[in-house]
Amino acid sequence: MECNKVVKSKSDVSPNVFDDSMMYAVDLLDNLEDNINDGEHPIDEDINEGLVIFKLQDVHDLIVNQGRGSNLKPRLEAMLKEGNWRRLAKVTDNRLNALDNLRIKFPNFEAVIDRYQKSLLLASLSEPMSIYVPPILLVGEPGIGKTRFLKDLSETLDVGFFHADLATTTAGFVLAGSSSTWAEGKPGLVSDSLRKSDVANPIIFLDEIDKASGDSKYDPLGCLYSLLERETAKTFQDEALQVEMNCSGINWVASANYIDNVPKPIQSRFIIYDIQIPSREQMTLVSKSVYRDLLSENSWGTLFEGELTDDVVLRLVELSPREQKRILYGACCEVAFRNKNSKVSTFSLLAKDIILESLQMKVRTIGFY
Repeated sequence: MECNKVVKSKSDVSPNVFDDSMMYAVDLLDNLEDNINDGEHPIDEDINEGLVIFKLQDVHDLIVNQGRGSNLKPRLEAMLKEGNWRRLAKVTDNRLNALDNLRIKFPNFEAVIDRYQKSLLLASLSEPMSIYVPPILLVGEPGIGKTRFLKDLSETLDVGFFHADLATTTAGFVLAGSSSTWAEGKPGLVSDSLRKSDVANPIIFLDEIDKASGDSKYDPLGCLYSLLERETAKTFQDEALQVEMNCSGINWVASANYIDNVPKPIQSRFIIYDIQIPSREQMTLVSKSVYRDLLSENSWGTLFEGELTDDVVLRLVELSPREQKRILYGACCEVAFRNKNSKVSTFSLLAKDIILESLQMKVRTIGFY
């Protein structure tokens, strides 16, 4: 219906015209309110730039039905305050180009980086150009840098990073929440992560998925059967919240030490990559990268030389990235102690500062050929 006439006051128009105009305005406002409550038109946000992750009307209806002392009501009220709209991190040329820098730091993840670049190039061909890559499973030995790689990847893409250690998970409620009728019932990691996230498409990392344990009644991986499929992920319901949430934007990555311990139906939902231990040549680059990260993570890092010497690197190349970081931290402690009475402005690591401890690290090989 069109309403082109400007209505200045009731005396300016006949009663019928005024009544029709008022009814149109009321209907328009009612429809707009319904759309906002349904999450179709988030206030002050461009719907094309983000994703509605739940319907406000669903939350309102649940609140009305809660009795006194309800554990669910405060959580639902918190959801209203948080809002139901999250922006979508978009594919940009800068982000695509920045992925090339990860090849230097993580040479053994090159195939995974290729997948991200190609998937994001495909996503950039049409709106909304949101960053999304189908679920990926990284299979490889512990300590080869999977978590570190994903943290750097999430920073490069500006999507946020959430981590679940499934080695200690024995029931599905850790991911999918537990009923608010239980005394200790609470939302799971999936809904919590999406609510805390600045974007609708964060990376959620399921670490050591092969070690998740439970029984058929409390399968810790049960919720993944729907969450890893984009269509069914749109209506995921956390048991503690009882509100459907749109999780279709989440970028899922999992890790496993032994692929055979991952259920076949779960495997079938992932693109699987076998991550090898870096070669000796690659590990030289990794060692230098690990050291730079260590310095950047600590305020005292500005007091140290920014690069490792070749003789220091030689002492590190047979260690995993995780072991390298621990040993390099100890080496920095040694340097600080050695120079406690000196007035040097910049500290330098020496080969003698690399102490391999006594955990069979002496000349242990981790698979170089």
